[in-house]
Amino acid sequence: MKKLILAITFLSFYSLVNAQIQKGDIQVGGTVSYSHSTTSGIEVDNFNFSPRAGLFLSNLTSVGIQLGYSNNKYGGITNTAFEVGVYSRFHKLIADNFYLFYQPSLSLSFQEFESNDGTKTESDAINIGFSPGVSYFFSSKFAAEATVGRVYFSRDLTNDTSDYGIGLNFDSISFGFSYYFR
Repeated sequence: MKKLILAITFLSFYSLVNAQIQKGDIQVGGTVSYSHSTTSGIEVDNFNFSPRAGLFLSNLTSVGIQLGYSNNKYGGITNTAFEVGVYSRFHKLIADNFYLFYQPSLSLSFQEFESNDGTKTESDAINIGFSPGVSYFFSSKFAAEATVGRVYFSRDLTNDTSDYGIGLNFDSISFGFSYYFR
């Protein structure tokens, strides 16, 4: 019984921590994802790692840098990409510990495609994007985040082509965590 009361007390205190973002805070976080599927006998593997770090210029606005690495295999084709970019994040406090945000970003990506026969092609692109999301603080320094969809424009500098779109569906949901240095 004592353990139950102690656990309830701890959880009550833990959830009452009011995590206010402050000017000068440094946010470090990112996402890691892996998926595997088989469609019509073709195996698809996707791995993504995207760390980021930002500095709060005000109580609700941050700027930062982001990196990215992805390795995607579809049948016999492998696509490996590296990305480096900048972003800004604008937060809106909705309730205690709960923020909505939107995140415009600008990045450069460097990709290499390799087919079954060993043929390699490279592609460099500039990317502009906008992602809406939510953050929930579990404590004053630790938050879980999710983004759903994005609006984007990508210009392939190697092949002189463009791609753009709006993806606001649950296929493009991303989860991550952030730690705040105060």
